[in-house]
Amino acid sequence: MLERAKEVLGGRCLPLAVSADEDGRIACSMVEAVQASRACDATLGRSEVDESVMSAVTKQLQAAGLCGGASAVDCDAYSLCHIDQLSGPDLETCQTELDYPDSALPGFCYLDAAQGLGNEALLTGCPATEQRKLRFVGDDTPRAGAINFIICGPAND
Repeated sequence: MLERAKEVLGGRCLPLAVSADEDGRIACSMVEAVQASRACDATLGRSEVDESVMSAVTKQLQAAGLCGGASAVDCDAYSLCHIDQLSGPDLETCQTELDYPDSALPGFCYLDAAQGLGNEALLTGCPATEQRKLRFVGDDTPRAGAINFIICGPAND
């Protein structure tokens, strides 16, 4: 499943649940597309995307008229990076602490009350049928002006 997210998904209550593993991680990736030449920097919570993900995201950019065709923007003008899903202590902090410390890694985590993932205070304001969120933490995560894609399933393997 590949979905284009025009708006930042972080902080929005999600209508559909995603299964998490025993560590509280989901089989999904967040890809950030930016019209700039840049490297994916692990210290900023970013990592390289593989060819299959790059191809799928490029097709979505083209379908939306954001590159190729009549857009006058070369699809190679976009830099694509994964926003890393947190793990270990950073994941636990993301899922439980109201204030994410500046010293922790940037990235994202999944919160889901029904699966017991996260501090329910982080889901305040979500309707009873949407007690789940993606939480992005760290400065400029996702980057301002980026186009974000969530990839769940085979393209994420």
